[in-house]
Amino acid sequence: MSETLNWLGVHKSESNNNNRVVIVSLDLQTETYKQLLLPHEEATLEADCVALGVMRKSLCFFHEYKRTHFIMWQMKEFGDEKSWTRLMKIQLGASIFTPGAGMFTLSPLCISENGDVVMLKNYRNSEVILYHTRDDRVEHIEVLKYIHMNTKDYVESLCVEKNFKHNSDAGFFVPPSLFKE
Repeated sequence: MSETLNWLGVHKSESNNNNRVVIVSLDLQTETYKQLLLPHEEATLEADCVALGVMRKSLCFFHEYKRTHFIMWQMKEFGDEKSWTRLMKIQLGASIFTPGAGMFTLSPLCISENGDVVMLKNYRNSEVILYHTRDDRVEHIEVLKYIHMNTKDYVESLCVEKNFKHNSDAGFFVPPSLFKE
């Protein structure tokens, strides 16, 4: 079983201004790293609108595209860039989008056992959103009392997160997500 630390970075092109968001993956067993590309459709993403996570033991990334859609991808076979599968693309209507919020409006919480339903948190409203992958249907469930909902993966590790923060002209890195394949 391979254990890796994964985080987002920007690969800066020396020949032109086409910077590309990549996933940097550090294998803790072999102490080697590699860069994983996002799907071709997402090659021009801005670095500040992308986040990584782990859902159903698979590496995922999500982003808000031009403040019009929330899109989530899942890497079915870790390390295989051709295995990216788009799980959802939800239109951000007036009831979901928060103009100028400076953060994601939606955040994934979990995926059902069979992968048919994705549960999301809506930061704007006190609601949970269920996205049905089979028929591209969105269901809004109002939460009557404010509940602070977040999910965090926890894996014991000797790696200290604060040591991975980096910010320079060469690119940026955000704290990594530990992923167990």
